[in-house]
Amino acid sequence: MIKGKRKRDKKFTSPVWIAFELLPKIILDGFKKAKCKFCWEIKKYFGQYGIVAMIMHNLPLSFVEYSGVKDLFTYLCDDATSIFRNTARSDILKLHKREKTKLKYLLKETHRRICLTSDLWTSIITDGFIYLTAHSVDKDWKLWKRILNFSYMPPPHNDVSLSEKIYALLADWEIDNKLFSITLDNASANDTSVDFLKLQLNVRKALIKGGEFFSYKMLCSYSELNSSRWFEEDR
Repeated sequence: MIKGKRKRDKKFTSPVWIAFELLPKIILDGFKKAKCKFCWEIKKYFGQYGIVAMIMHNLPLSFVEYSGVKDLFTYLCDDATSIFRNTARSDILKLHKREKTKLKYLLKETHRRICLTSDLWTSIITDGFIYLTAHSVDKDWKLWKRILNFSYMPPPHNDVSLSEKIYALLADWEIDNKLFSITLDNASANDTSVDFLKLQLNVRKALIKGGEFFSYKMLCSYSELNSSRWFEEDR
């Protein structure tokens, strides 16, 4: 008598089995159980993406301690580890350090001159801040820009303080010898602050033609002032 051939296990053809693996001899409510092949990657990268989401959506550090958020993390990954706000703060600072290192490398490797824009901003509680943006072109002559700083600017906001602050930021990024121009608004303090900054850079012979093309004023500021004047005259 010929014995029947052993029935072969049914082959799983669904695309989901690219991401899941069937666990042997584990039955859950009468069904076999599978595990995700990439759970370790979720555990590895979920924290990083969570931190980026917090930054993008301006979420508080306490976001990671919300009970609903913890439940969501656990639902996505059974053995997900919850973090606290101090850990989130530390991760944000580490992320900032990594991104700053990448940007420093980009600025270091560029062989073209860099143009800057800068302006002051005051918060609703009257704290002063200064921003600094770099503009240049890559090897394919495509224009790019990066915000270098959005830094606290304590009073006084006079010409000397502004020039010292901007120069300190440039020195930190190590691009003080790669500048072509800086564009500011038409505040009176900016005229003298640019002269001080130009003097500091010319000592190191860092500017083209002694800084002849170094300083520009934002045309939008003139347009805004002229528009306001026209509206007042019409009244």
